[in-house]
Amino acid sequence: MGKNRMMRNVRKNKMIKTLSLMAAGVIALMGMAPASLASEAKEKKPEKKQEVDLNGTYHARMGIQTSTLLWIMQMNYYKGKSNETLGTELENKLFCADQEDSEKLVSKEGTFNEVEISGNGVYTVTLENANFEGETDISQLHVATDIPLNDQIKFSNVKVMVNDMEFVTFDEAVMEDEAPYLEGGMVVLAMNHWRGSVVSYLKEHGCSESGENGWRLLSGQGGENISITFTVSGFAKDNPDAVEVTPTPNLASSEGNADASSESSEKAVGSSATVLIVVGVAIVAVIAGAVLVRRLTGKK
Repeated sequence: MGKNRMMRNVRKNKMIKTLSLMAAGVIALMGMAPASLASEAKEKKPEKKQEVDLNGTYHARMGIQTSTLLWIMQMNYYKGKSNETLGTELENKLFCADQEDSEKLVSKEGTFNEVEISGNGVYTVTLENANFEGETDISQLHVATDIPLNDQIKFSNVKVMVNDMEFVTFDEAVMEDEAPYLEGGMVVLAMNHWRGSVVSYLKEHGCSESGENGWRLLSGQGGENISITFTVSGFAKDNPDAVEVTPTPNLASSEGNADASSESSEKAVGSSATVLIVVGVAIVAVIAGAVLVRRLTGKK
């Protein structure tokens, strides 16, 4: 039954693209779409008074859903019906419905790296070397944890990187507040097309949706990397190993780039304009021509 229900969820997501092109009367039939599920979830708010061990060790990993055509996903919740890949061969793996047999789920390339949270500090969850097979839009992105709901643990400085480019940074985290998705623990939201408040919040800060059902940030060409770095506070101790790593400059590479830049400037006036054009093309390839690096503050 678990696999059948999961299959239905995958097919539901794939239907949204088709349904969105139909007349308004037909669109009203989308009672099984994720947006409807979100509305149902709002009817039941979670209690935020669970036991949490302030000296304990917990875990976090990334959840993601694309929305171009294949709807590749892995929500990675730690418990509950919202993640029916738990205990299966698809747990902690990207997957989608097979294009030739919609009753079959197939895994996709990509490695999720889970992080262990043992005290206050800076942590990063990642998805590395993912092959989204042409998918360019992200409809959902979050950090799922197994930290019980409570009012003591706080998340802040949430930075989202897609293919080495910063998409957005939240000074104060936007937390999941819908019961079905919190059975396994606290969840930090980064993007969610199905949550109007999140979409509006990002739009107000210059991060409007650029795809039909989300944010067009992926190249779809394979070898893609996504990371979410965040700060955790409220535990009884600090984790001395949980610090943000600053990349070390490659001096040899820098010198080589400097020499190349010098030669280019001697060959033509306005080489800086050429550099801007090249950078612009790179940005278009990754985030549809929009410079979406923002620092956000406040709550959802």
